[in-house]
Amino acid sequence: MYKIALTLAVTFIMLLIGAGCRTQMQNPGDTIIPPTVGNFSGEGPKSSDSLNNMLNISPFAQPSTDMVYTLLDKTSSPLSISADNKYLYLLLGGESTVNGEDMENNVMDRYGSVIEIRNVENGSLVKTINNKNMGMCSAFTVKESNLYTFDMKTGRVSLFSSGGSFLTSYDTGLTGVYADKIAIADNRFILLKIRENAGDSRKIAVFNPDTGEVSKYKAYRLYNSPAAGAFDIIDFSLFDKESVLVGLSCGRLILFNIEKAVTEKSCVFPMTAGFMEYKGNVLYYTADAPVYLNPGNTANFSNISMPRQAGRLLINSEFSWPQSEEELGKWFLNSLNLPAADKNGRHYDMSSNTKYLFFLDFIPAEQTEDKYSKPGFSLYRITK
Repeated sequence: MYKIALTLAVTFIMLLIGAGCRTQMQNPGDTIIPPTVGNFSGEGPKSSDSLNNMLNISPFAQPSTDMVYTLLDKTSSPLSISADNKYLYLLLGGESTVNGEDMENNVMDRYGSVIEIRNVENGSLVKTINNKNMGMCSAFTVKESNLYTFDMKTGRVSLFSSGGSFLTSYDTGLTGVYADKIAIADNRFILLKIRENAGDSRKIAVFNPDTGEVSKYKAYRLYNSPAAGAFDIIDFSLFDKESVLVGLSCGRLILFNIEKAVTEKSCVFPMTAGFMEYKGNVLYYTADAPVYLNPGNTANFSNISMPRQAGRLLINSEFSWPQSEEELGKWFLNSLNLPAADKNGRHYDMSSNTKYLFFLDFIPAEQTEDKYSKPGFSLYRITK
C-alpha cells in the first residue's frame, strides 16, 4: 500500500514538472502583459545578460487597435485628452490664436472651455463640463478624479471636482503663456510644458502652490552639454513624488528633481521620441523615424519606422541609466503597433491608464482638384 501511494505521489510530481516546462502556445494578436512591470521593482539586482534575455522573450505578440472611437467630428474637434481607469476626458477645441488661411492646418495655440467625460470602454458620453472658470484652457489633466485646467490668458490653474464644480484656482503668474501639457505631482507641485512666445523653445515651468513661486527651465538648464548642439524639450512625464522624466531632442532622457531643481541622472534616448507616458515601471513613447541602426539592436528597434509605433523602456529600481545604445537596448521591451485610423494622421496627444494607451491623431487637410478638405481628428486606443 505504501509503495502504491509513493508511486502515485511521484507520478503527480512528474506531471507538475512537465506542465511547468511545457511551452505555452500563443496566437498572433494576443495581448501579453510584460511580467517585468509587476515583478522587477521588488526583486534584487540582475545581471545585464539575464535581464536582456528576459526582455527579448516577452512580449513578442503585437496587440492591434483595440477600439477606434467614433464620437469625434469636425465641429467638435478635441484639443487634448486625458484618462483614468474609468473615464476618458476630452477638451474640446474652440477658437485659435492663429489667424488667416493657415488656421485650418495649424493645430498649435488652440484652446477650449468644454470637457467631455466619456466611458473609457465604449465611448458613451457620461457628462459635459462647461464652466467659465476654465477660461481659455489650453491644457488639462486628471488626478484622483479631479480636473486641473490651465487658462492661457490669465495663467491660472483651476481645480474642478469630478462633477464639474469649481473648487479653487492658483495664479501661476504665467499670463499670456501657452501651455500644452500640465501634470500634478504628488508633492502638489504643478508642472507645465510652456512656450512663452511664438517660435520660442519649450520650457518646463514648476509652480509651487504653497509659496506661489514659479520656476522655468530651458533645455540647456536641464542638460548642459555644448557638444550636443541646439536642442529642445520634447516632452515630460511624472516619475515619482519628487522627480520628472524629460526627453530632449539631442537624444537624452533626464531625471530632474523638481524639489531640488537639479538633474540627478541622464542617459541616451531615441532622438525621434515624441509623446511620453510613464506607468508601472515602463516609459511609453512614440517615435517618428528609425531609432537606432546598430545591428545588435534590430530586434527592438527595426520596426519603429513611422509614428505607428510606441516604444517601451523599462525604468525600474535597477535601471542603470546607460550611456551607450548597446547598453540601452538591454532595457527595451518590444514596441507596440499603432495602426492608426488614417494613414495621413500624426500624433497630436497621448494618454494612458493601467490598461490602455490612448492616441489622438490630427488628420491634416488634403488638396484635391484645387480644393482643401477639412482637417479632422481620430481617437483610438490599444491594449498595453
